Amino acid sequence: MRDIIKLGVYLLIIGALAGIGVAYVNNATEPIITESAAEEKIAGLKEVYPDSDKIEDETDKYVNSSTPSEIKEVNVAYQGTKPVGVIYTVEPKGYSGPISTVVGFDIEKQEITRIKILSQSETPGLGDQCQAPWFLERFQGKKAAQPLRVTKQEPAEANEIVAITASTITSEAVTHGVNAAREHFLDHFGQ
Repeated sequence: MRDIIKLGVYLLIIGALAGIGVAYVNNATEPIITESAAEEKIAGLKEVYPDSDKIEDETDKYVNSSTPSEIKEVNVAYQGTKPVGVIYTVEPKGYSGPISTVVGFDIEKQEITRIKILSQSETPGLGDQCQAPWFLERFQGKKAAQPLRVTKQEPAEANEIVAITASTITSEAVTHGVNAAREHFLDHFGQ
């Protein structure tokens, strides 16, 4: 009986020390992880609208209770003091979870500059292809005036996006997020 109590105490001490160690490592690495995520986001913003002097977060100005829930952030790209682009962070629901996407628009041309997937948890080898350059390039240069549609064939219209093979839900989710940003862009920056 005495050996069982000793063993229980040892296990309790080892478990407590392991828990303290994990908590310490988590606290020590949290700021580094947060900083890394912020740097990745800034790089993503600059990637979708590279022709700007500065990018300012104007979410408080453009997002309210009537804004679609997919829109998480609105940034405006400036050249000097002139707004030249708008960069949205949207999070549509994909097959396996939210797909955090950055969508850039050119104010003068009224078109999509680029999109970039910041994070996703889609099926490896299928839905995760939404991060592939060949898929992202399908959105580049699309006019903001027309809603985008997913198709499984070669596009017959300028506003059609070819789906990722075997990943229609993911393709539609990304397109849905881009369309939410596109509608908001037209409402606030359309000419």
